[in-house]
Amino acid sequence: MDEKNIDDLSYSLLNSSDLFNQFTARFDLYDICLLILHSCRHNDAAKITTLWRSIICKEILPCRTQSSDVEDFLNALQLGSLFGTESVTLIERDDMSEGVEDKSVNYFENSEWVTSLKNRIISLGKELYGNGFDCSFPHTFIIECMEGLHRQQDSLLVSDKRSCLIPSWPLQTVMEIGIPFPAIFDAYNSILEKNPVTDLSNPMTRLYQLASLSEILKLWLSHADSPMTSNSITNGICQNSSSNVRSQLLQFSKQLLSTLDLYKNLLESLVGPNHNDIMTVHSSFSEVEEVLKRMITN
Repeated sequence: MDEKNIDDLSYSLLNSSDLFNQFTARFDLYDICLLILHSCRHNDAAKITTLWRSIICKEILPCRTQSSDVEDFLNALQLGSLFGTESVTLIERDDMSEGVEDKSVNYFENSEWVTSLKNRIISLGKELYGNGFDCSFPHTFIIECMEGLHRQQDSLLVSDKRSCLIPSWPLQTVMEIGIPFPAIFDAYNSILEKNPVTDLSNPMTRLYQLASLSEILKLWLSHADSPMTSNSITNGICQNSSSNVRSQLLQFSKQLLSTLDLYKNLLESLVGPNHNDIMTVHSSFSEVEEVLKRMITN
């Protein structure tokens, strides 16, 4: 930064355009760029998505991995971001010890990047979401990126260690931000609907998506019956009052009941994943269905 820029930043009140173009964008301060767009109510979906890609990549890249699938996923995530030079390096198992002292390089397999990514998204989410201009926090896109990373993590485990039944850190992240259940459910449902119902080419991904939707619905029912007061926090999760959550649930109940039949049919058509996992998720949907029907009649 030259002396004039330093003086301008130190002693002048800059307009948002100059601050964005001359400083935050120039020095890759993607989160500040996003906050400027949000403050100016600037609804440029493409630019916002590019910034979010860059924010997510910045918490992970540069990165080393032993998996070519992870390499492909991270390269696809980086495509369309503002990262031009940071890269994903594919290494052999014997090379894992090389560069271990270089803390600037993440190893995807050890998942140490998850905490910093979660914290960054939660911090920005609490600033950007729920104050009347939610387009600067495109939660469906962010959830899709996080869930993709989570599935890549799980794919690295040996088959008997994989489980779609453990609540995922992406779901915990958006819950902690305080995004309402209808918005979370719609986001996960839209991700499921991106592929045609007849597309069963990746049954494990389908099972993950359906298991997440099952977990969301169970949490929704649980919070609808909990004695929380408005804006209370339980286990780090901020939600509306239980009466509001319950009214939202009842409002969507008929839509949910018709959707549950589709989910169960999808589960029954899956071939490949662990049968016990499929039946566990199927039973969860059946339990949710029974509770919803009781709530409607009462």
